[in-house]
Amino acid sequence: MNEDMKPTRGKAKGETNGQGRREVMIPRTRSAHLVCAMLRMLSQSDTPVEKSEVRRRLAESLDLTPAEKSTDARGRERWWLNTGFYAIAAVKAGYLSRAKGQWSVTPEGRRAIATLSDAELFESMQDAYTTWAANRPDSKDDTDGDTTDAPGRRIWIIGTGPQGVDWADFQDNGYIGLGFDYDGKEVGNVADLSESQLRERVKTSSGKPNPKNDVLCLWNFGHEMRDGDLVIARSGRQRIHGLGIVQSDYRYEKDRDTLRHRRDVKWIETHERELPEGEFHATKSLTDVTPYPAYVDLMMGRRTAAAISKLEGLKLSANDIETFFNQEPYHEPGDLDGDESDWQDDNAPTLERIDSESFLDIGELREIVDVLRTKLAIVLQGSPGTGKSFLAEKLAHLHAGSRARVTKVQFHPSYSYEDFVRGIRPAENGGFRVENGPLVEVAARAQKEPRQQFVLFLDEINRANVAKVLGEALSLIEADKRDPKHAVQLGLAHDGSKTFHLPPNLAIVATMNTADRSIALVDYALRRRFAFFTLDPAFERPAFRNWLEEELGADGSDGDAEAKRARAEANRTVDRIIDTMSAVNRRIREHKALGPNYVLGHSFFCTFNAERDGNPGSWAERVYKSEIRPLLEEYTIEHSALRRELLDLVKP
Repeated sequence: MNEDMKPTRGKAKGETNGQGRREVMIPRTRSAHLVCAMLRMLSQSDTPVEKSEVRRRLAESLDLTPAEKSTDARGRERWWLNTGFYAIAAVKAGYLSRAKGQWSVTPEGRRAIATLSDAELFESMQDAYTTWAANRPDSKDDTDGDTTDAPGRRIWIIGTGPQGVDWADFQDNGYIGLGFDYDGKEVGNVADLSESQLRERVKTSSGKPNPKNDVLCLWNFGHEMRDGDLVIARSGRQRIHGLGIVQSDYRYEKDRDTLRHRRDVKWIETHERELPEGEFHATKSLTDVTPYPAYVDLMMGRRTAAAISKLEGLKLSANDIETFFNQEPYHEPGDLDGDESDWQDDNAPTLERIDSESFLDIGELREIVDVLRTKLAIVLQGSPGTGKSFLAEKLAHLHAGSRARVTKVQFHPSYSYEDFVRGIRPAENGGFRVENGPLVEVAARAQKEPRQQFVLFLDEINRANVAKVLGEALSLIEADKRDPKHAVQLGLAHDGSKTFHLPPNLAIVATMNTADRSIALVDYALRRRFAFFTLDPAFERPAFRNWLEEELGADGSDGDAEAKRARAEANRTVDRIIDTMSAVNRRIREHKALGPNYVLGHSFFCTFNAERDGNPGSWAERVYKSEIRPLLEEYTIEHSALRRELLDLVKP
């Protein structure tokens, strides 16, 4: 097999890795047994099997040695690490399918299993991988589109402007772009140009006699790059910002101020890596690095023989090489230690989608997202109906990249430290046991998967005694305390450990109702550790009016008399909602006993369903009667004059 396929690379058996940790080699014959046992086990199943279930079944059926069950520096069991690497060869041989995390043996694989010995099966997989690696096709293959193992996928590296100035926009808005604006002389759409036409267009716009690199960048971006290719974002020669998957055809957006040549990208990993000093990155805006696997291995952080050889060529010591590979690596979709279905969350929110649903300006949203990334703890506060929980869930999903990595906890007056951190609970045998709460559980998950982002969503955080619920963990929330050296002693030991810290890949998103008078004010110690953002009612925002008109059917001009009558009524309902609720909130803000913490939010009027609720006017009146009036009566229970005034505003 190709050297790059070896899961334990560059070490003789028993040799240390430069930090005193002894490496474990799994013999070639044992590797063959592991992967062939996996294939034979899968061949007995008529349906695809989840990857985690494959691992569980295989572990139960194999007589694994302690060395094989030992873990590497990232906590991965070596037998599974080894099996997963050789599973890649099984895919290249056409024996194994790993579509969206579901593993199954192909018909070709079943025929091979029935006719070949383990040694022959293993040898054929090695040959298939070697052939594939030496002859990678230049375009995406036409096999099952659901598979994450696309042998034809090309890998590109793209610049993000001086000092990475464009990276935040690439990441936030899910795209990559090129400029090539020569003092206002833009090249224009390249989609329909031949290569010679593009060359002449660039020469004319740039005034360069031989703009070879510019032409190559634009040609590759507009014609060679494909949906499904991988793209690595970089700045300078040493810094890498993220790894993404191209998800659209080329387009030219002439109305943009800059970077008009664009493609959509799903960013699957966005942490930064630093390469050692040396001539690594090409300085071109876009480069196809598929033909240079050792170079790709270095950028991705893969510990391959080729990558190690390149680092040794730079005269790096063993310790320096180990330090380099201890940086958080990148993983292609389909890597054995990544959840193959998790990176591709088709329902994951984007800033634009959240913007259209929350009625906030994109600039406001970007500020919240940026603060969450750096502060790691935010509170969305506001009065009832301002969309706090809705927005918090969207932001949590956006930050984590998957709902599976978001843990939601509802705070309430009876919630305690024992519920949230760690406590003693009755055991089934009649005794007692120590049980971790959600804070410790999600922190442990995040520590096991350091390349993923996790979010703890605390709804209605101020309905509990927060200082009491968090206890000694309160001091760990700050971003600069996310390290084991800041660990604290918990009151109860569990699984042999009393110390606890929060990892840097765990963020906290909380909500707080400013109108809830049954709770105490949040203390200053908590406020110092969170960034607070206030959400206001959106009744006077144009985005809310536009959305409401569309939902209630008030927009448009075509149709018969009945359609026009319905639109007119819908328009009257929209005007009444906005005018009435704006007036109600102005009066509440002005009143000395209430104030801005008690205004009513727009989400009361975000529930209309044409099929269920029918007439918009009747639906709005039901909202006033069943939701708005009771809340106003509660607010003004000690202020009869204000009550009459507010209820008059919302009466039919």
